[in-house]
Amino acid sequence: MSWLLRKLDSLGGAVVAGALAGAASQGQAFTNAYLQRLGGRLDEAQEMLARARTGDLLPEAAPDVRADLVADLEGRVAALTARIDSLTAADPLWRPFRLATDFDPAVAAATLDAFVPALPLTVATGVHVAVGLLLGLLVWEGCKSPAIPVRLWRRRRLRRRRAAARQAQAARRRTSPRREPTLGPEEAPPGRADANPRPR
Repeated sequence: MSWLLRKLDSLGGAVVAGALAGAASQGQAFTNAYLQRLGGRLDEAQEMLARARTGDLLPEAAPDVRADLVADLEGRVAALTARIDSLTAADPLWRPFRLATDFDPAVAAATLDAFVPALPLTVATGVHVAVGLLLGLLVWEGCKSPAIPVRLWRRRRLRRRRAAARQAQAARRRTSPRREPTLGPEEAPPGRADANPRPR
């Protein structure tokens, strides 16, 4: 039974570690897909900004409405450009973490909907896989931690039972009467022969 539990424990740790390692390995691929979609959104915003400035976008709008539209589009272009520059300036090893702290929710949701898992063969991906494995093992050990006090309590109780059994056995040995060995006629010590030997 203990062998089976050890095997199940190893299997559970491998599954959790593998799942987190697989998820971590997709960090680079998702970041690249996010950057591509972000670049597409930036191109679209720049095109709309150019059309709004020339009056091709909403040509019948009032000048103040067009000015507000241009200001909104300029803010959108600036935000998209800042996010792209922030990601591209970061080291590939840290880009997924930078993305996790600053991302466009709409672009991220659209990227996730069309995301196809991939495994870029880069050093950063290898590091992310190793970190995912380590985190998976730590998570598995953390999930088992509530059961550790129970196992320690069982081991302590088993030790006490064994110690009590050894003490009881030692006590029985001390209290049991010792039986003196009896010697047969052929084992009688010399000098103590039978005083009345049988006549031959």
